[in-house]
Amino acid sequence: MFYIYIILALVVCILLYRNTRYIELFSGKRPLVVGFDNTWGGFNIEHNMFLLILQHYSKRDVIGVDINKESKVDAGMFLFGEPSDRLKKLGVPIIQFSGEAHTKVSPLAQLSLGFDHTISDTYLRFPLWLLYINWFNTDPFLSGNPSVIPLDRCITAYREELPKKKFCIFIVSNGGQKARNDAFDWLSSYKKVDSAGQHKNNMGDVLPKGSGGFELAKFKLLQDYKFSLTYENLVQNGYTTEKILHAKAAGCIPIYWGDPLVEEDFDINGCIDARDIKTRDELIRVVRNVDTNDHIYRQKYMTPLLDKERIQKAYEHMKEFTKRVMKLVKID
Repeated sequence: MFYIYIILALVVCILLYRNTRYIELFSGKRPLVVGFDNTWGGFNIEHNMFLLILQHYSKRDVIGVDINKESKVDAGMFLFGEPSDRLKKLGVPIIQFSGEAHTKVSPLAQLSLGFDHTISDTYLRFPLWLLYINWFNTDPFLSGNPSVIPLDRCITAYREELPKKKFCIFIVSNGGQKARNDAFDWLSSYKKVDSAGQHKNNMGDVLPKGSGGFELAKFKLLQDYKFSLTYENLVQNGYTTEKILHAKAAGCIPIYWGDPLVEEDFDINGCIDARDIKTRDELIRVVRNVDTNDHIYRQKYMTPLLDKERIQKAYEHMKEFTKRVMKLVKID
């Protein structure tokens, strides 16, 4: 009988957990309710980095709901395209997030988040890679897509994981970037480059298929390699994605091409900078120089992407995001 009471108590707790009135009663603060719209595949509306950031810095409970199923929200966030008609009609502050470059800022949004370094009253830099780190030590499997990697892997190099067994890996699904394709072909003429993605695949199905959310499997695969070709989809100021982050955190030395301002986010000294490389011979020369010189290789390997200053800047981005949201929703 005792166990039945315990089970009933747990059920009641679960039912009350998402009831904002009871949360306010017990915590003394009304929870912030964020409705999500136009999310990407695998995104966990009830547990994601946006909610965790808001909860951490606002010091209150934050609940995520599907905007199409819930009307009592404090703010609505849309992650793709334009907000739905339902979101527009709710009369709450609208927040836009884009993980893609060249995304048009919606005139309907009171706050837009993206890659651009420009900051205004209605725009805040919030690069996609911020969503891929486990800033608050949460369960990495709860977030869905993207799943998060430990913060410690981004600030520490693991000497005990040396030496690496394999040369270089290439994980790409979009085959439309010529510079990236050329880099794979050029470097393959020096040594075999393993391709685990859908594009130029030469390894078979070593990664789960789908639109995303397989970061932990990708991370495990990367750990076997000395180098990783981490070319962005395009060159644009501020457009730095998770590619370089995943490679470096796994213990690869990224061969990076893309954001002209990548140093604003990451310490490029731990990488091979390929942004100015134009020919096959140039690429092979700079990679061979690191590949064959153990001192240079170890020096780059031991240089993490994130130092104290960059970590602090990342936290400031998240703190400012929370400040902007709380100003918009105007709840006590």
